[in-house]
Amino acid sequence: MPSARLYLLYFFTAIILSGAVLLRYGSELWPVAAWFLAGTALAASILWFDENVAYPKYQMMDGEAVGLVSRSALFLLAYIPLSVYLLTSSGSLFGMGLIVGIGLQLALEMFFLRATPDLFVARFLRQVRRDFSLSDIQRISIGFAAFVGVVTLITVL
Repeated sequence: MPSARLYLLYFFTAIILSGAVLLRYGSELWPVAAWFLAGTALAASILWFDENVAYPKYQMMDGEAVGLVSRSALFLLAYIPLSVYLLTSSGSLFGMGLIVGIGLQLALEMFFLRATPDLFVARFLRQVRRDFSLSDIQRISIGFAAFVGVVTLITVL
C-alpha cells in the first residue's frame, strides 16, 4: 500500500504540471489548468478506490487470490494505447490529466518498489508466469517512467 508520502509527492507533482499547463495556455485560460488538475485528481481517486474500496470485495474470486486490477500487467499494457489515443485524438485536457495522473502515480509506485523484486512482481506482474531479476524490474520501471515522461511532456509542452 502506498504511503502518505507517495500520495503527497503525487499531488505536488500534479499541481506543478497543472501550473505548466496554465503557463502553456495563458493565465486568462485558467479553467484549462483546472480541467487538467481535475483529471489528475480523478486518476488518484480511481487508483485509491480500486485499492481501498473495491479490492477487499474482489480479492478472493473463485477461491483464488486476485491482485489489484489497476496494478495488473494487462492494465499497464492497456494504458499505453489508451494514452496514445487520448493525446493524439481526444484533445480533452481532462482526459489528458486523467492519463498523466494514472501514469504518474503508477510510475512513482514502480520507482519506490523497484528495489524489492518480490513486492514489485506481486503488485504489478502477478499474472506474468516468469521469474524477474532485479535488472528486469529496473528496466520495466525505467521504461514505464520514460513513457509517462514523454506523455507528460507532450501534454504540457
